[in-house]
Amino acid sequence: MYMGQGLYLSQTLRQDHSLLLGQRMALCQKMVDTLEAIRSKGGSSPGEVTKKVIRQLLDSVTQPTLREGLEGILSVESLQQKLINNAASFALPTRAHLHRFSIEYIHERSTDKGVYSYARGAGGEVLANQPKTSAAFLIEAFEDPAKFEVRLAAHQEMLTGMARSSSRHVSFDELHELQDARMVIEHVRPSVDALSQAFMFLLSKKDEQGQSILKNFLTDVAVLEKLDCFASERLQKRFVHRFKRVRMHSDADTFEEAMLNTIGEYTLVSMGIIAPEIFVLSRGEIPVEMFKEIGSDLAKEGIDLKKLLGSYRLRSEGTFFFNRYHTIGRRPCAITDDLIRTFITRTVREDRKAVLEAVKFEDEFLPKVAKVVEGSDHEDLEESLRESLIELFNDEEFQMKFLALLRGWYKYFDMFYR
Repeated sequence: MYMGQGLYLSQTLRQDHSLLLGQRMALCQKMVDTLEAIRSKGGSSPGEVTKKVIRQLLDSVTQPTLREGLEGILSVESLQQKLINNAASFALPTRAHLHRFSIEYIHERSTDKGVYSYARGAGGEVLANQPKTSAAFLIEAFEDPAKFEVRLAAHQEMLTGMARSSSRHVSFDELHELQDARMVIEHVRPSVDALSQAFMFLLSKKDEQGQSILKNFLTDVAVLEKLDCFASERLQKRFVHRFKRVRMHSDADTFEEAMLNTIGEYTLVSMGIIAPEIFVLSRGEIPVEMFKEIGSDLAKEGIDLKKLLGSYRLRSEGTFFFNRYHTIGRRPCAITDDLIRTFITRTVREDRKAVLEAVKFEDEFLPKVAKVVEGSDHEDLEESLRESLIELFNDEEFQMKFLALLRGWYKYFDMFYR
């Protein structure tokens, strides 16, 4: 797999909680050190890795003439860069996606600010009025010519009517671009079909595991462009609440659901599906020491701070659907919440075994947490558990397995990105 370039693209793993500043800085430095170690090993930029993948694809083509033709197409750096920029189209490839990619690429290579400056007529003559249009109009004309003709005719009729009934100047620029799109698409259609077929062929080339080489690589790129690893405050607090009861004799099955929920929430925030502020537990998050001080001062005046917060329905527990409404005033959207539940079911639940193996849950992580719980003073327990979670997210082996899981889950992310 091509996750080696992963942390070249991914943002720094972040965490935000109300520990003392010095403690926070120490944890952040551990994260930075881990990421830098992976960068120095993983090493290659997306552009460099793209060249290696293309070389691997070309070497898998046994027919010399076909290989030479494909090499001529794929060796163009602007095409390689466009592949990276449009990785999501190849992560979930469809014929329509490939056609759109091909049209955009041909349009960009053939025009100067949308003008086809080297256009020729049927007899090879240079056209007096060079066609000018957009990739969007070309795609419309390609995908549904009949519908495009109806749109063009309606637009022409509308402008003609406006010109007759108004003394103001009416611009016909958009109409001309639509007309030019109809003409240009007939000239470039064979090239669009040929380029799309070339990519369909390349997507069919498999690695030793029987998976598409190109699709896997560009799925990795698409994942890493979205990924911004974030251990939210709410995630850390819920982790502490769930795992502070772990002991050396604890049954792993008892805590598996809690671990799956932790990874699920980490995924949702890190992939940008849910904004981190949705997981804030109170309207004004303050350090524990300040909270205690304020509570003490109010108690002298006969005011119970916890009851006061309760009267405003500010709570520290509950599902994130509940907290979104009760802590930051956002009503849950039934459609979004259903999508998230569906996502969780199809990812961490269905891949339960793979997720727990990535964490090394039963053999390493849970015993380590139990040791932390049994060996920490009450005042230090929260800090120690938070650090255990951050260290897990920082672990190079976990990161690579997590990225591999995200590749497999990408088809479920797409419903949130449309």
